[in-house]
Amino acid sequence: MRSHRVLLLGVDKATARKLAQVSKKHQVETASGRSIDRALAAIEKVRPDLVCVPADNEFYTALNRVLGARGLRVPFVVVSEKITAQQFRAAVEGGAADCFGGPFESSQVEGIFRSALTAPMAAFLSFQPAAL
Repeated sequence: MRSHRVLLLGVDKATARKLAQVSKKHQVETASGRSIDRALAAIEKVRPDLVCVPADNEFYTALNRVLGARGLRVPFVVVSEKITAQQFRAAVEGGAADCFGGPFESSQVEGIFRSALTAPMAAFLSFQPAAL
């Protein structure tokens, strides 16, 4: 598997640090904050192959809309230290390729990243969810 650019976008620092430690096969970049403008700037700068976002439905739904309007597509996964069933469902319904929580182990993270990177088109941030 070739090295991919993974952007941890708005993920809390402790989680980002853990993901970066177990994802040594990839170039991992982080961007803090959950501002849509900052998120767009980070995506345009890094040009990631995959984006990890926090379990914040409002954030990734808004980002999804803006990227879709610009014609940009990038697969994304929702990540949280402790993911709930409700967050998992919202993530999948919101177009996420996957959703996962801690503890973060190398084989788990690599498997999820590999799956997300080969996911069908519906798992891209530009995916247009059903009417909200």
